[in-house]
Amino acid sequence: MDAGDDGDRRWFEEIERRLTQRFRGVYIALTFAGVCGFALVNTQRMMHDPALLPATATIVALGTGSGGEATMTSAFVDAEGNWHRDTQPASYHYARGEPRVGEQLEYLYGIKPATGDFYAVPRADGMLKWAFGLAAGLLALAGLGFGVVVLREHDARRRLVRLGERLPLQMPRIGHRSVTLPSGARGTLRVDMWRLEGRVFDAARGEYVECASDWQQPPPPELDPECVPPLLVDPARPSRRWLPVGALRTAGYAPGARRAA
Repeated sequence: MDAGDDGDRRWFEEIERRLTQRFRGVYIALTFAGVCGFALVNTQRMMHDPALLPATATIVALGTGSGGEATMTSAFVDAEGNWHRDTQPASYHYARGEPRVGEQLEYLYGIKPATGDFYAVPRADGMLKWAFGLAAGLLALAGLGFGVVVLREHDARRRLVRLGERLPLQMPRIGHRSVTLPSGARGTLRVDMWRLEGRVFDAARGEYVECASDWQQPPPPELDPECVPPLLVDPARPSRRWLPVGALRTAGYAPGARRAA
């Protein structure tokens, strides 16, 4: 295998490695979307007896209870066609605003196993359904959207390796960045990231432009001019470009350390 084939192989491996790393975010978003979706279909279990049946009730009267609290009386038809009237404190009105005659409410009804008595109550899990449904939808859209972006980047970079113009990188250097992450009882954890930086001459603009690779996991390498890869540029769309790190990822193992000859 010649140097060019070896370089291409390293770049393809780098592309697949980044795909794997970035897809973790897709998996996390879709996993949380699934958790929220599971919670969405189980909101009744969280707030009520899961054996209760749903019904749509209509407020037919407003009044005042024996203790002076406002009440509302609702009527609904069960699955067998029987009419029921139920009076509850107005605080059980979980819809927006004050209860109004003629307003429809979601109800749950059933038979209490312990006593055999008929039981009905306004449904109280509407807010949970809204919250979990919104979260599930947003997380699913975010995960799928990010997945599309990652796959488009992946395919574009593979095309750059196969067909892209290769511009030599000038004034190469290793850039550094520190990221502080929470680490529980230990306080914070500092992670030092690195990337390849440099400049290339842009013939269309007639000037040098700065470019950089993706941020890489530590340890940072010692810069070896023989391992510096070129900038890959799409001839049809010069704005689409990518600077790989290639062999630099394994060129060194600690800042200031010399590689073995």
